[in-house]
Amino acid sequence: MAFGNHILAIIEFIRGIVFGGLRTAFVCVGLAAAVPLLLALIYFSNLQREQALFEAYEHLEILTAAFASSEPFGAPLSEPLRTELLQHSQFVAFVINAEGRLVEVQQSPLQPSFSSSEISILESGTASDEPFFHEIGGEEFLFARTEAPDGALVFVGLPADPIFHTVEEEIRHQASMLIVIYLTSVLIGLFGSEVLIFAPLTSLAKTTQALRLGNLSARSTTMGVGEVAQLATAVDDLASSIQDRQMRLEQARTEAEEARRRADLASAAKSDFLASMSHEIRTPLHSIIGHTELLLEKPFGVDPRRHAEQIDASARAILDIVNDVLDLSVIEAGKLRVYHQPLVLRELVDRAVAIVKHFADRKGLHLKVQIEQDLPLQVLGDEGRIRQVLLNFLNNAVKFTAEGSVTLCVRRPEPSEPDVLEFSVTDTGIGIPPEEQHQLFERFAQLGSNHVHGGTGLGLSISRRLVEEMGGTIGFRSEPAQGAAFWARIPLPAASMIPTKVVPDSTLGAGQLKILVADDVSMNIEIARAALESAGHSVDAAHSGDEAVSFARRRKYDVILMDVQMSPLDGLTAAAMIRSELGPNRSTTIVAMTANVLPDQIDRYRDAGMNDHIGKPFKRAELLNKLKELVGETSSQVSTPTEGGVALPDFDGTVFNELASLLTDQQLASWVERLREESRLLLTQLAENPSDRAELARQCHGLVSHAGSLGYVRLADACRDLEEACLEPNCDIAPYAAAAAAAAKKALDRLAC
Repeated sequence: MAFGNHILAIIEFIRGIVFGGLRTAFVCVGLAAAVPLLLALIYFSNLQREQALFEAYEHLEILTAAFASSEPFGAPLSEPLRTELLQHSQFVAFVINAEGRLVEVQQSPLQPSFSSSEISILESGTASDEPFFHEIGGEEFLFARTEAPDGALVFVGLPADPIFHTVEEEIRHQASMLIVIYLTSVLIGLFGSEVLIFAPLTSLAKTTQALRLGNLSARSTTMGVGEVAQLATAVDDLASSIQDRQMRLEQARTEAEEARRRADLASAAKSDFLASMSHEIRTPLHSIIGHTELLLEKPFGVDPRRHAEQIDASARAILDIVNDVLDLSVIEAGKLRVYHQPLVLRELVDRAVAIVKHFADRKGLHLKVQIEQDLPLQVLGDEGRIRQVLLNFLNNAVKFTAEGSVTLCVRRPEPSEPDVLEFSVTDTGIGIPPEEQHQLFERFAQLGSNHVHGGTGLGLSISRRLVEEMGGTIGFRSEPAQGAAFWARIPLPAASMIPTKVVPDSTLGAGQLKILVADDVSMNIEIARAALESAGHSVDAAHSGDEAVSFARRRKYDVILMDVQMSPLDGLTAAAMIRSELGPNRSTTIVAMTANVLPDQIDRYRDAGMNDHIGKPFKRAELLNKLKELVGETSSQVSTPTEGGVALPDFDGTVFNELASLLTDQQLASWVERLREESRLLLTQLAENPSDRAELARQCHGLVSHAGSLGYVRLADACRDLEEACLEPNCDIAPYAAAAAAAAKKALDRLAC
């Protein structure tokens, strides 16, 4: 369309030039045509005068010849001559003898008479035989002179007015005819130019203006002739071409918009499908992982434990694939959101390392953490997204490293950019071949082609998008057979110090929290109930949204765990009903249990009145930590081992007997065996690798609950203190480790009895 507008502008410019030029040309041609007409008129006027004079001369010659005949002077003229003379309307003749005396005067009857005294011949007139003009009696005559045989001079005159009157009449007639012809020609020319040139050009101008304003159906109404007609036809053809192209463009745009609409619908349907699919896949995975976790907490022989561990690993591998696909769907749908909240840098790193440490230990790899000393304790960032990137780096490093070490380093790469932190993971693995490095961050890219290590090939691609969304950069360094180092530089400004939530399991002791679990899948309720009751909480189970609302009307709860997708009444509606009613749980904390964790879905949960969410499938520790975050008391201090004062007992038999009354003998034996095994593992860790704070914190976290539930109060308290100390970067854990080791030994001694 822009090209057509340029063409139309050029045509209109040419039309303006032609318009003005033609009008000027017509004026000039008209003026130029008047000049030769005027000259022709002058020429013909002179020619007419000469013709009239010539005829008058001939007539005068006849008359002078008649008066100068051989007859005696004064004799009557011959009859034919007189007849001729009388037929002439006006003339005058007179004779002057040799002495210069007027001797005869003759004039036509129509000629007014005049006396001889009025006749005077100019001296100049008598000196030549050429005709001459002379005035007699107030009238001008054309005289001719001739000499008679007797020497007398004969003068014959004709009045000048009759001679030139006819000529002037003829000249006026011819001038009038010429003027009429000239004006007629000019009018015809103007009319013709208006009809054949100016009108078509005006129509063409209006057409081009209409085309420029977007009226592509405009056409020239007057075509003209010749080049003007060709120009009008060309403009109409151009307009038709532009209109056709515009129609095709409109059609193409309509089709493109329709295609985009269908693509958006397909994308939305795909996202909904993936969310639904992830929910459907995560639900059985939740059951598999939950039951496997419960099985692994019980004493097993070697083979059953190995089978359970394989089931757990396979289920978690499937879960990783589902999570990758869902993350990719969120990113491609443009729904990825980044949240900037205060986070403890050391805790972020330790938690990421703790997740992969088990796999690193199984391969015999040494997992190391290096954090620069001058980094802020707390920063503003999206902890979940950063952890996801770190876990991808760490999992890849452990996966592709057969022996050696994996090191996670956190530092400030550029002193000039204090808010930018670099997280790098370096391994001693197989490295990356140069020919494969260019596609490493592409979707579905994997090292080699044998897929020995499995995976979707989406991890690094997702990590790259996550880092870019956080305003950072990502990259790697690698040499074949010399390992690889992946790094992500992310802007993480320092945050003002806030208290860190450290909630020991004892604050969530038996009977402390009354929890309602609502889920329409019995397996999910069973897993949640087992995890919560093992921590000492009181659990009610609702198998539908309606039942959850009914429970909430009758009893006050500390926390409500609500599945989102239930029927017939879903979790969102149930939560909204609980919030809207003046019941005992109007302000109770409601947590969504769901596999649908897209950002817009999370917003829907909050809009329905839910406080938070936990993604399915979840681990027991994740569920309990979520409860700590929501209802636990905050504390930023880590108490030191008590010296003096009231000493805690090593064992509380009342607590043990209360638990024994709730369990069967087989279940109680399982709990005791599990405590014995975990105490031995803690002593081994303290003896072999006491500096691994993350692993110590993980082991202590499990012992706090088990030891406290069985009545081993000192061991539970010592493990709680050691866990809290491990989570404080600048805290010396040596005294807490010694206290925990002593308590574990005493517990083992008692268990051996």
